[in-house]
Amino acid sequence: MKEKNFSQFYINILLVWLYITALIFSIYKLSFTWAYQGIYFYQQSFLVYIIIYLLAIVPLFFLPKKLTLPSDYVNVYLYIFTFVPSVVIPFFLFKSDVFNWNYIFYLIVFLCCYLILLNKEGNRKSFLSEVKPLQKKNVIPFFVIIYIIAFILFVSTFGFKFTVPSLDDVYDVRAEYKEITKGNILTRYFVGWMGYIINIFIFLVALDKKNKPLIIGTIIFQFYIFSLMALKSHLATMLLAFLLFLYFKKYKNLSTSKFILFTTLLICSLVLIDRIIGQELLEMLIIRRILVVPSQLSYYHYNFFSQNPSTYWGYSIFKGIFTYPYTLAPPNIIGEKHFGRPEMTAVVNMFMEGYTAFGYLGILIVTLLFKFLLKIIDYIFKYKTRGDFIVIILFLGLFNVLNSTSILTLLITHGILILIVVTLLYPWKKMEKKLTQ
Repeated sequence: MKEKNFSQFYINILLVWLYITALIFSIYKLSFTWAYQGIYFYQQSFLVYIIIYLLAIVPLFFLPKKLTLPSDYVNVYLYIFTFVPSVVIPFFLFKSDVFNWNYIFYLIVFLCCYLILLNKEGNRKSFLSEVKPLQKKNVIPFFVIIYIIAFILFVSTFGFKFTVPSLDDVYDVRAEYKEITKGNILTRYFVGWMGYIINIFIFLVALDKKNKPLIIGTIIFQFYIFSLMALKSHLATMLLAFLLFLYFKKYKNLSTSKFILFTTLLICSLVLIDRIIGQELLEMLIIRRILVVPSQLSYYHYNFFSQNPSTYWGYSIFKGIFTYPYTLAPPNIIGEKHFGRPEMTAVVNMFMEGYTAFGYLGILIVTLLFKFLLKIIDYIFKYKTRGDFIVIILFLGLFNVLNSTSILTLLITHGILILIVVTLLYPWKKMEKKLTQ
């Protein structure tokens, strides 16, 4: 068994190195078309390659072999889609002032904080143990009221409209959405909460109970939300939830090795298909949007705030407590500086956002906050739902925004707090069986 685990570990290393190589090749191809958006390809020295390939595999020594808790899935996701791209991509996008010890030190701090996330602590009694779920007779009225409130808000804000926009019209619809909801924070929150949390939750419950009318109803409602904001991630979240449901229904769990294998095969397949057809369509839609651009924007933030004052979150929760030294929020500063568009929100992952707020200490602060959040989610999964895989799907689907959100936005705007409340109040059937034993 030990020999098998040992050989699997080396296979994981080779897969990660193959994944890195595919990323580098994708940057090279994308640079021909997207140079006007700052995506260049600069060949690096042999020393840079050594640093990249070695630093990127360090977390493999600490990742769990089997993924059982929601935090396990989230941490492996962070490794593949946030940590590795942060280590690899910036070195090839920027010609000067990138291979410097300051950025390497940032990566080392990021690595240390990531390892803190991986460190498991013993189970302790939680204040959440006192929270009682809804009685079964109150579940349907509870969710019906939420849908009624959301629909009233949407109709009062947007009027009666249900026209699914084409992909060519999404940016116009988003601009109209921003204009209509300017100052209407509650409607904005509900669009996100319904599109990412409530409706996806009911969709998964309907799939589990094989309730076809409810499945169709939630799909229609998701397209209705898409018609309001034209955010493709609303549709992608439902599709991802469906695919994950099919997988977990059959296999129940996933291993780190399979997660890495599937991701590597996906990236390599995209590169190969585009190579065969002579296009870069798939790389542009997936690799560029999910991996390259977030890493590019993160380095823009690092480069700016390593030379300028930190924000101390003076533009958000600490507004009025700390003096904010800028006229724009950090994402808009980068949008203006690098793209000439102050209205552009160049968002980054929570760790880089923590760095912009408090420097290296900010990375640690965000890590500890996120670790506390993951502990709450794990507790709900283990002791409130008794291991229902729907919870893993819900949180994993929501955490796909980790590359482009701050910890504060994740909690409120994207609705992690709402999801925690919903999963606490829902009377899970596995919990009911446990209580009747």
